[in-house]
Amino acid sequence: MNSALFENETLRIVPFEKQHLTSQYVGWLNDPEVVQFSEQRHTKHTIKSCISYFNKQTISNNLFLAIEFKSSNKTIQHLGNIGVFIDRKNAYGDLSILIGEKEFWGKGTAYKAIKGILPYLFEKEKLNLISCGTASCNLGMIKVMEKLGMTPKMTFPDRFVINNRTHNLVQGWLKPSSIINK
Repeated sequence: MNSALFENETLRIVPFEKQHLTSQYVGWLNDPEVVQFSEQRHTKHTIKSCISYFNKQTISNNLFLAIEFKSSNKTIQHLGNIGVFIDRKNAYGDLSILIGEKEFWGKGTAYKAIKGILPYLFEKEKLNLISCGTASCNLGMIKVMEKLGMTPKMTFPDRFVINNRTHNLVQGWLKPSSIINK
């Protein structure tokens, strides 16, 4: 059975499952470079804390998804996650992404994963608006947002402290009509 919410030749996005709870995954969350722009940078993670988070997500309205790479030799590699906080009453979702495997950085992986999951979020989850935000110093994510058509639409000043400096929150959003011709 294929539980993929999105799949192309090299990527697939599936619900995060217990098999994704590995020491490799915990390692991403504890790697200062991987989480430098994430709120995960404030927490020391363990398998136990990740299991607790996973259990909370499975009973919530939110989506906790794994991004997997499909290699030419048919192996599957967990490379990152997408989280979508969903407010069902308002048909709204706020998306976050973490690419944990550094070999996939700078190759368009975040863009392809988000672009791939958008139709599912709009059509199957029936969301009317999806937002995404990041620290103003996270230039890679800002480029992803712009490429998706989430041209930064709002800035909250001094929202984050990263490396003892304040940075703005840059927020963008999309509506279903935004992805028709992208």
